[in-house]
Amino acid sequence: EAILRQASEAADEKERRPLLEEAIRSATTLTSLRDEAAAFELLGRAYLAAGRYPQAETALTRSLTRQDQPGANLYFQLGYVLVQLKSWRRAIEMLTQADQLAPRQVPTLSLLGFAYENERRYPLAIETYRRAYLASGETDADLQRTLERLTRLLSPPQN
Repeated sequence: EAILRQASEAADEKERRPLLEEAIRSATTLTSLRDEAAAFELLGRAYLAAGRYPQAETALTRSLTRQDQPGANLYFQLGYVLVQLKSWRRAIEMLTQADQLAPRQVPTLSLLGFAYENERRYPLAIETYRRAYLASGETDADLQRTLERLTRLLSPPQN
């Protein structure tokens, strides 16, 4: 955990990369010593920070299966990784779980809307983006533009 924190505070990629590799090595060692959800979640977060999404997905899924009551953050992290891997349906499942456990979180709703959009489930994408926009206090210009774009996409052309 401390090494991951150091890596997130690193000034540049040259300093950050070796810290992330050390975090991955340490977390891998921890998982070999302790077959526990927290160890796999730490490993998954280390892989995620390093941009190694397939490995992050494996470790976070292992963490998820070892928990009786996974938290919203774990579902969000796994959903984020699945979006990176373009596994839209599984991402939607994970992000929906995260939203149910911690409603009105702008990052979760934005990512969920993005996954719906990529599945071409536009009405659900609009509804989810709208919920994200409302949760942002109606101040997020990117979400507003996205809503306008999708609404135009679904509107019949005016003659």
